Amino acid sequence: MKKTIAILFVSLYLFSTTQLSELLKIPIFVEHYIEHRHENAKITLWDFLWLHYANGNIHDADYDRDMQLPFKALTYPVVACLSFIIPTPISFTNPLNNNRVEKQQAFYESPDYISLYLSSIWQPPRFC
Repeated sequence: MKKTIAILFVSLYLFSTTQLSELLKIPIFVEHYIEHRHENAKITLWDFLWLHYANGNIHDADYDRDMQLPFKALTYPVVACLSFIIPTPISFTNPLNNNRVEKQQAFYESPDYISLYLSSIWQPPRFC
């Protein structure tokens, strides 16, 4: 049962998103070939293909029927695209609060910086 459902879903996907749906027009292809055989009994399948696919779109008496053949007219497959967007949190600021003054300090004026501590790194090892 699972295999049948999987084949069904893959078939639906391929027929709706690719040009594989053109293969559904094969009965029209066969009927049109038979129509040409009734008009000219000497026409072969190769001649039929050459007439309808190698010579471009010839505007003749059965032009509308020719355009119903597979891979003759452009058909655009339906493409469905789903995208999930994770919303980012919104932060609000108060533009009226201008009382805050940021104080910038230089690195050498910082109270956490002790030059003697850094110079002691490069001392030779001491033995107890």
